[in-house]
Amino acid sequence: MMRKCCRRSGLKLLWCCAVVLTGLYCSCKTARDTATGKPNLAAVTPGTCNIEAEIINIIPPAVTDTSSLCARYPCRANVKIRAVFGCGSAVSLPVNGDDIVEMKFAYSLADTKAIPDMTVHFPGLKKGDIFIANIRQQMVMGAQEVFVVYDYEKKVIH
Repeated sequence: MMRKCCRRSGLKLLWCCAVVLTGLYCSCKTARDTATGKPNLAAVTPGTCNIEAEIINIIPPAVTDTSSLCARYPCRANVKIRAVFGCGSAVSLPVNGDDIVEMKFAYSLADTKAIPDMTVHFPGLKKGDIFIANIRQQMVMGAQEVFVVYDYEKKVIH
């Protein structure tokens, strides 16, 4: 009797862990429109904000590990928030229009076509460029929050 109970509760625990991990994995991705493949700004997930921003200046790479993507290509920039379309729950310090914040670009600010073995494509951003993105707030122990851009769409101004 005891064995069956333990086996059953073990399976329940395993199933619960699988559900939680799947939820965390899915919440880390930017929601995309299935027809266009572009970021879906209507969908705001916990810990993220949908924004329009402008690159104020690009911070040169400071990483000394040359095998790192961010040592070879710039990954950080100061950006001015032009508009906030919404923030999800769990954003402890939401951004506001006209805020200037440092952001990390997970796939660099370079055109990803120029980066060997890169499977995603982003056109790259430079000073003055405007983009729309879903940014993720990451908490860093003993430091201020970090906003990370995993996905963006460069805005073309005519």
